[in-house]
Amino acid sequence: MADSLSTIGSIATFITSSLSNLPAGVSGNMVQFVDVARQYVSQYTGVSIGSNAIPENYQGVIVNLSMATALDMISSQGAASLAELSYDGGQIPQSANGYRQLAEMQLKVLGRECVVARSLS
Repeated sequence: MADSLSTIGSIATFITSSLSNLPAGVSGNMVQFVDVARQYVSQYTGVSIGSNAIPENYQGVIVNLSMATALDMISSQGAASLAELSYDGGQIPQSANGYRQLAEMQLKVLGRECVVARSLS
């Protein structure tokens, strides 16, 4: 993924181009969806992740969480297609759940920063 997906705008563009026939309510809010995913990953890992310099190891998680959110929003508005695959309203939630589960597994691999303090009293 590297530099091509290092900003929230580039991730939003990637997802928008991956999903065809997006409703305006989804495509117009894609940057916000990506930013919320970035903040979630940052809070989960305990690492500060900027919106314009996303490290490569966090990009996949953010993409998958954002894709799940976009698919959830699409399912509330109708059908869509992902590349050559077409999804009707019933299949979109299953696909969104798949992206979300993948992102959660990736987050577990990344781990969390933890601070251990020792009390001397």
